[in-house]
Amino acid sequence: MKSADLGEVRRTLWAAADQLRANSPLTPVEYRGPVLGLIFLAYAEHRFEEVRPELEERRPADR
Repeated sequence: MKSADLGEVRRTLWAAADQLRANSPLTPVEYRGPVLGLIFLAYAEHRFEEVRPELEERRPADR
């Protein structure tokens, strides 16, 4: 993903978060679970991409 694309994704996510905070009948306690889940998934993806080359080196050739 290009950094310009990533910047656009970040702006879109922040705008969505602002809309959720300002215009949602949900309290922060009610939407923190899904938001924290998304943050964890983003972290897990980032971490996996860091170790992917090492994992690909260690995998058997027949896979």
